[in-house]
This record gives sequence, structure tokens and C-alpha cells, in this order.
Amino acid sequence: MEKFSSILEEIIQKYGEIETSVATVAAFAEKSGVSPAQLSRIKMNKTSLTDNVINKIYEYFSNKDKEYADNLKQRLAAIKKNSSATVKTKTDFEETENSATESYSNLIKKLSQEGNLLMLEYRDFPVTFALSPKIMELSVNAIKSGLCVALFQPFGSREDLYERHNFLARRSSKIKDPNLFEIADRIVNSYDYLIRLAGKVNRLYKAIRDQLEPQEKGQIVLYEAVYKYQKENKEILGALPSIAAGGISSKMLYAEISGSEQNQTKVYEWTSIPNDNFLFMERGNTTINFNAVKMQFSPIPTYWEKYKKLPDTPTKLNEAYAEFGFLKLFGEEETVKWKIWTSK
Repeated sequence: MEKFSSILEEIIQKYGEIETSVATVAAFAEKSGVSPAQLSRIKMNKTSLTDNVINKIYEYFSNKDKEYADNLKQRLAAIKKNSSATVKTKTDFEETENSATESYSNLIKKLSQEGNLLMLEYRDFPVTFALSPKIMELSVNAIKSGLCVALFQPFGSREDLYERHNFLARRSSKIKDPNLFEIADRIVNSYDYLIRLAGKVNRLYKAIRDQLEPQEKGQIVLYEAVYKYQKENKEILGALPSIAAGGISSKMLYAEISGSEQNQTKVYEWTSIPNDNFLFMERGNTTINFNAVKMQFSPIPTYWEKYKKLPDTPTKLNEAYAEFGFLKLFGEEETVKWKIWTSK
């Protein structure tokens, strides 16, 4: 009996021959419309092969090689029929969401002590901490037990986003070409989403912070990107457009976990899938560089590694930039600078 893992390798190889490009699961998934995380879970026998996945794979190849596509569909259907990864009482997506919640909860429990760090970036609406009252309680207790949590919102403060929205709206209002105006209008309207995102992240932070005492063992700090800098004594918007530079995608989580013998570094990804369900996956160091993930949040993780505390005041944050030399190395214009958000 064929295994899905072997067929998936064949599929990726065939994809590379057709597209004459780098053959990866992620590249094929983008072309075919199948979630790469779902392919990975099917490969690991953690969820069932579904008709929807089979049909998307078939549709991709049927436009390229009909004979191969027909044969492939039959082989995939046979695997589905005999799969041991069936879910008897739940749909695949329901199983996936519960699995994501369980995996995330287990990570928080593992981190619930001093000497551990969890960094989360928010490129879409926050759901991890707020997924359920139980997870919220678990997260609060982890911080009380000593976990340091750094939240990062990479698009800028709500105030800066409002300013950028209004700036672009004024510029777009002067466009005479109807087609260009429509494009510009879509860009302007996209900032409505970013403004809402910033507000949701602010409220999530406040909801957690309000359940903590001033002097807990652990910390939670929210950092927002700054897209302004000084040039010739004039404050101007930074050269990094919020959407173009930051991108809107799934959440990345970076964790440093203390151990009896040595510390561990882990990177996870929290991804939304159709029907408001989720996947939570540990990423391997072969497809993503852990140090690169860490460096996008600099200098906060470097500061934490030395002091085992997050810089939680503007003074400490400025000291972190000065001590670890990022502004000196790259200059103010080339450094994405963070500032601390505090609830009023």
C-alpha cells in the first residue's frame, strides 16, 4: 500500500519539472491552493487526507498532464480509503483546531517558569492568548510563574497608522485617473484593517496586564514599530511602508526554553485556515533561520539573554539600543525601532 509521504515527494518532483523552478512543498501548495501545513499533517499521519485536498491536487495537474492527474487521483483516493488517520467524530478542521489549542497550551505550560522567553508578532488579529478563557488563565499564570512575554506589533501605533492613512488619503484624492484612483483607494482602505489590528493587540495586552500585580516574577511587554525618524531637524514618515515592509501573514512565535543541561531555541507558527480554524506547528531550522527570526525583534531578545528581563521602560529600551549597537551599526534610517506601548 502506497504512503502519502512517498506520493508527496513524487508530486513535488513532478511540480519542479513542470514549473522549472525550486520544488518545495510550500511552492506547490501556493500554486495548488492547498495549505502546506495540512500537507505536512497528512504526511505525518496526524490528520486525514480529504476529498478537498485530492481535488485541488488533481486540478493543478489536470491542466498540465491529464493522464498523470487521473492516475494520481486514483492513487490518492486509495490512500484516503485505507488511511489510518481517520477522524471518527470530528471533521478534519475541528480536529486541527483542537490540536492547535492543545499544542499551544502545552507550550505555555512548558514555559511556565523563570528563565524562559516567548516572543510573538502580530501580523493579523490576535487569537492565541484570547482563544479561550482557559488559555488566557494559563497564560496569566505562566507570567506569574516567571515567563517573560514580548508582544510585537510591526505596523506601527494606532496614532501613526491614522496619520499614514490620512496622508495617503489626501494624496489619493488628487489622482485624476479612475483606474489609479481605484488602486490607491484600496491601499488607503487597507489601513482600516491595520488600525483595527493595532487596537485589538492593545486591548489584548491590557486584558492580560490588568490581571497581573506590579511586581510579578515574569513580565509582559508590548512593543510597537516606529516608522518615523529625524532628518535635518524634521520628523518624517519612515521609508518602510507599513504593509509592504511588514507583510500580512501568520504569526511567528520565538521561544527560549531553559533546560537542566542547555537552553533550547524553538520557533513556532500559528496559522489561520478556512472556517475560522487554526494550525499550530513547530518550525524546523532547515527552512527558516532561527537567528533571523530572533534578529527581527532586536535588541529585545539580546537584552533579555543578558539580563533575563525585558526592557520595560523607555529608558531601558534606549539603553538596549545603545548597549547592543544596532543604531550605531546600521543608522537610524535603516533600523526598525520599537517603542513600548502602555495602556492609559
